[in-house]
Amino acid sequence: MAAPNPNSVYAMNNLVLKINLLDQVNDLAKSLKEYSIGKADTERDIDLCFGAAFVETTDPTKLQKHIVIGKGLEKSSINTIAEIIDSGNLVEDELGISILYSNPSTDVIRRQQISGQYEIVSDCYAFGSVFIETGNVSSTFTSTISAATLLGANSKTKFISKDISLEEAISLVKNNIIDEITPISDASSTYDDYSYLKIYDFVLDITYYDGTFQNSRVNIYPIDRRKVRSFFPFSTEELAVFLTPRIIRNERNVASRHSKIRTEIKNIIKEWVFIPNWSPNFISYWKTSAITMPDPLKLFLKNELGIII
Repeated sequence: MAAPNPNSVYAMNNLVLKINLLDQVNDLAKSLKEYSIGKADTERDIDLCFGAAFVETTDPTKLQKHIVIGKGLEKSSINTIAEIIDSGNLVEDELGISILYSNPSTDVIRRQQISGQYEIVSDCYAFGSVFIETGNVSSTFTSTISAATLLGANSKTKFISKDISLEEAISLVKNNIIDEITPISDASSTYDDYSYLKIYDFVLDITYYDGTFQNSRVNIYPIDRRKVRSFFPFSTEELAVFLTPRIIRNERNVASRHSKIRTEIKNIIKEWVFIPNWSPNFISYWKTSAITMPDPLKLFLKNELGIII
């Protein structure tokens, strides 16, 4: 019998991406239930409790801040109460982040030539995320907002050309096609008990960018990833009596369907793995194949089936 078509790996990876979307829907239903009753189901490293909206600022001191996040509350596992997300010296109601070149090691857009000079880019897209970061600095609890872009193998910002439309670029983010983005700030090395939470993804639509406010033409399109949890319950009588029970039932229904569909998809991938015609076996085949197995599928096989490629 002939060996399985190696291109089937892409079909399996697409199933894994759909599982990831299902997981997000299930967690969103859970967060809505936790918010409505004012109590978390479990303790996490960090939760967003309220706010942190992507806003258009009217503060003249933030006109050069391309990303402005409104006031929000977070609760960390190292804190007993929810606290305002704070940069350490916040006196305003907003936190601003610039994407302009400033420091090559911490810039949101990280792009330099071999000479060390900043690179000029045009007619392309970049992808990024916004995070809440928390931890202790000299035994003092600190939280802040940061942003980072998707990096390539050279640890520089990865761009794609405008061969696709803006709608298609946004769809890549919404459907988890873009690789995972992690913070690039120095908080992970300077904070004790460090943790972070992604609250937005975004697409940078770049017409021209040279790192200066005067010349650069960049539009930012945020994708909301906030899951607000367990701080302000629905305390008014009408909401508590009529809406909260419906939300709880909805969460249970979503969780039940999520579990069933996830199991069915897992079984399909398991059947693909255990096809007997991989030569000499499944693991050896994919370790030496000319076609590279996508990372989401690799991670799924490791976590769900104990198979390391």
